[in-house]
Amino acid sequence: DRVPVEIWGLEATSNWQITDSLSLDTFLSWAEGRIDPEDDGTFIAISTQDVPPIRISARPSWQATPDLNVFGQIFFSGDRSDGFDDGTDANPAESYTLIDIGAVYRLDFGGAGAGDLSLQVTNLFNAEYIPPGEATFIPGRIFSGQGRAITLSYQHQF
Repeated sequence: DRVPVEIWGLEATSNWQITDSLSLDTFLSWAEGRIDPEDDGTFIAISTQDVPPIRISARPSWQATPDLNVFGQIFFSGDRSDGFDDGTDANPAESYTLIDIGAVYRLDFGGAGAGDLSLQVTNLFNAEYIPPGEATFIPGRIFSGQGRAITLSYQHQF
C-alpha cells in the first residue's frame, strides 16, 4: 500500500518583449508537500529532494545588432528547513543567488554556411552554494554547487 502524500504548488512563466531588441523571460516555481509515513493521520514535511525550495529566475536578452545577442540570468533558490525540522532531510537547504552572463555572435561565411561564436560566464561572482537536493544526503557530507565557469564555443551550420 502507498502512504498518503500531499503536494501543492505554483509554477509560472512570462515572456515580455519590452522593445524590438530587448526581452525579459521570468520563471517562478513554488511547492510544498507532506507525507504520512505511518498512514496514521500524522503528516510530516516531504524531503527537499522531492519538494525543492522556491525558485525564481529572470533572463533579460538584448539583440544589440542583427548578429550579436547579449543575455544574462539572475537565479534565486530559497531556503527550506521543513524537511530538516521533521527529520526527512539530513541538512536544511539554504538560499542562494546566481548570476550568469553571455553573448552569442553570428558569423556568416557565405556559401560555407554560418556559425555562432558564444561566450558564457556562469556563476559570475563565484558564489558558494549547496544545491537543495544535497540537503537530503548524509549530515556533514554534502557537495557544493559549481563555481564560476567560463565557456567559449563555436557551432557551425552547413
